[in-house]
Amino acid sequence: MTATTLLGPLALTVGLLGGACSGNWPAVPGDDVAPDAPAVVDVGPDAVVALTPVRFDGDYDAHSVLHNRCDHRMHFVGSEPAEPGRYPVAIFFVGTNGTYDARGIVERVLPALARQGFVAATVAYENNTLFGAAQNCSLYRDNAACVVRNDADYVNGQRHSALAQLCGRPNADCSKGVVFLGHSQGGLTAVQAFRTTPLAPPGEAVPQLVAVAPMGVGAEGYLLGIRVIDLRSCMAAETLPVDPTAVRIVNGENDRYFNGPDADQAGGQTALELVTGRACSVPSWDCRGTRGDGYLLVKPSELSHGRAAHDFMHDFAQTPIAEFAEPNWSAPDNAAPWSLYATVRWLRSQTQP
Repeated sequence: MTATTLLGPLALTVGLLGGACSGNWPAVPGDDVAPDAPAVVDVGPDAVVALTPVRFDGDYDAHSVLHNRCDHRMHFVGSEPAEPGRYPVAIFFVGTNGTYDARGIVERVLPALARQGFVAATVAYENNTLFGAAQNCSLYRDNAACVVRNDADYVNGQRHSALAQLCGRPNADCSKGVVFLGHSQGGLTAVQAFRTTPLAPPGEAVPQLVAVAPMGVGAEGYLLGIRVIDLRSCMAAETLPVDPTAVRIVNGENDRYFNGPDADQAGGQTALELVTGRACSVPSWDCRGTRGDGYLLVKPSELSHGRAAHDFMHDFAQTPIAEFAEPNWSAPDNAAPWSLYATVRWLRSQTQP
């Protein structure tokens, strides 16, 4: 990919898929995991690192859907530890028409990452392509590519991609690892970030992309029970651009967009088995391997509002709805493996100390 031209055209108006997505990761069996029995013991809430989050922000050259190149100047907001040190990097992608700097992201998600020892940022990108045939592998790949790499990075000392800028922060060390998180379109974009190889800063190591934790995703998307998106060419276990053992997915039990036509537990388990290649006993809400990878389904009873939907992490008790602020999901003392802090701790465990 160059700074001005991306790999492959975007098919925004025709077909369900645009561009070829490929991969050759093997399926991962998970027969040893019993229903609702975690395959690993998550680090408890007392292990949350008590680092002090400090906010920062910046701009980068994002993907322009219209021009199909990295030339749309957009913003990012970040949080990093105030304490001296060298930390890995985390990047968050919001979903379709979501607000990248929503209060819940800035005040809950980013600080959770910084407290655990990440230089973290939520990036704006062109996320207004509506759910349906216009969303496809090419769209996710190209939006992610401009975040990860710009061929003009480091030319004349300039840093154009979001990753290059984050890796250049004084306390960032991308050789320790770069992780991605996201919801819905953002989660799919986070996975496709692994299709792009970042450039190495002069005299430094190449940033290492090590793990991803998407929420509300799948290889097939539904509207009113009808399949409208087929992403199996880039979101099935054998076509993922990342080793499935570096993927941890959390969906609501009743995700109407990705948990099959009936949006239930059975549909969610089938959908996430397709993505991760990990098979567990039926029914299973927790299907993780010994590394903590795999998938989790959140039950309605585990949430304050009892709504285990596509946007289960939002707080529906507030008016207007508070994005990424569901109190059980975002509570630092919630050790449930689907919670925000448990996810952050797993991501941190995939990076170097």
